[in-house]
Amino acid sequence: MAEQARTLLQSIVNPYAAQEMQDGAAWRLLQAETFIAAHLHDPELDVAMVANAMNMSARQLHRVFAHSDRSVSELIWECRLERAHEELLAASLRGLSVGDIAHRWGFSDQAHFARAFRARYGLAPTQYRRMRTEAVPPAQE
Repeated sequence: MAEQARTLLQSIVNPYAAQEMQDGAAWRLLQAETFIAAHLHDPELDVAMVANAMNMSARQLHRVFAHSDRSVSELIWECRLERAHEELLAASLRGLSVGDIAHRWGFSDQAHFARAFRARYGLAPTQYRRMRTEAVPPAQE
């Protein structure tokens, strides 16, 4: 939702960016981002699924995202990684393993999740979770 709001706000603040996009591409981009956000839990979520939901070909969808700062796949994985990151820090989800959290957000391979997490946040997910939960007493969360 935050990503959708950011995109919408950008089009309001910078209407020229939206004008550069052809014939409703900004609207289609927002629709695609909304669909992706709503289906992040689905392990089958991919470019083809988004394109099908948008009633367009994958090639057309890639053209819509050409005006964005990332591809469809990059957006999907970045959003999933962000949500997994949030859940690793959630006190209410401390009972879930790192693998369970990764799986909840569409990562079928825990090693892939760990590599992506380390690349983005600088630590392995288990190290990050341990460091953050030890740094914040449970009463302050």
